[in-house]
Amino acid sequence: MTVTTCKTSFFSIDDIAVMVKTNNQSVKKQPCVWLIHGSGGISSNEDLWIERAFELGYTVIIVDSYSNRGIYKQNWESMEEFRIDPEQRAKDQIKAYEYILNKQKIIPFADITNSKVVGFSDGGTAGIWLQQNDYPDYWKESYCLYPGLKPTVLPQEIYQIRNHKVHIFVGELDNWTPAFYDLDYQKATNCKLTIWPETHHSFSKPGIGTWHENTLNYKRERGVYCKYSAEATQQTMEIVFNG
Repeated sequence: MTVTTCKTSFFSIDDIAVMVKTNNQSVKKQPCVWLIHGSGGISSNEDLWIERAFELGYTVIIVDSYSNRGIYKQNWESMEEFRIDPEQRAKDQIKAYEYILNKQKIIPFADITNSKVVGFSDGGTAGIWLQQNDYPDYWKESYCLYPGLKPTVLPQEIYQIRNHKVHIFVGELDNWTPAFYDLDYQKATNCKLTIWPETHHSFSKPGIGTWHENTLNYKRERGVYCKYSAEATQQTMEIVFNG
């Protein structure tokens, strides 16, 4: 797909950076999709989703939780120790939302109140936090791709969610954030869950097909496999953008 016109805006709010991208050329305000990056920072995950969002008439908002804090990536060798945990990253999204809502002139081409979230890995866990009952009900739905839901590190509050607004997607062969964690979480919360067969972690990230030798998997052993799946990605996109 070729985007003929793309307007990109950047601004900072304290320790977070916000990027807004649109190809809106009409006076009608667009809905918004928020992309929450994973523990490796902004990547090709976002590029693919930006293209599809543009095709379907969405403005894209990305909150960078790392750059202004001097972080490149985090948590690649531990599943427990985050310098910025998913709950804090959810609060970053809320801060950005409220800032934009109070300063509509920043993105006059978009309807901030018509927003959905797509989060990847650690960002998927942040997307779940956004639907926690005590948090503002700003997003219509959180679509959470291969989130980290290891029961022993989850606080009880993350089980208290607006469950009809959470849809989790995970690969059957994911050995970093395995599907059985998501099954347990789904049983506890009654959220929506889709498990893609023969699919690995980072299935939505184009160009990836790598073995991370030094990354700890769910068994606390070294070795995580990440692999892109065009089929799982396209099917996930159909659900997200038709939901």
